[in-house]
Amino acid sequence: MLRFADLELDLERRTVRRAGGLLRVASTSFELLRVLIERHPHIVTHRELMDGVWAGRCVTPDALTQRVRLLRKALGDTEGGGHIVSVHGQGYRLAVSCASPAAGAASAPPACARRAPLRAIAYVVLAVLGVALVSLGAWGPHAPKHFFKHLFG
Repeated sequence: MLRFADLELDLERRTVRRAGGLLRVASTSFELLRVLIERHPHIVTHRELMDGVWAGRCVTPDALTQRVRLLRKALGDTEGGGHIVSVHGQGYRLAVSCASPAAGAASAPPACARRAPLRAIAYVVLAVLGVALVSLGAWGPHAPKHFFKHLFG
């Protein structure tokens, strides 16, 4: 039995339950979820997922993307959040662990607190820095060109 957040995977029966209720999860989606739970909290690369789920069969990255979409739908995840997090250019990971609050804990944190997306924060900081450099004339008339060249390589 594997547990994550509000999900329980029964490896022998190949079933997924949430709050005691059985979810309809296809076999390949079950394998995808199993690999993600076993590797939590780490990012699982596209290649690791394809090898772990399809075990040496030749599949395209589109098959993985499609399977993640189907798994998200089966779990009831929404576009704004859910169990599976896409890590651009790397792979996927499960969202932050969702522990149930202890009984009687009046001010327990939310069951599934989300971290702020660090990449977005970094881009905002870099954009502000770029605007400051441009306004100070640090790179002369070609400042935007140089800034974006250094930012995006």
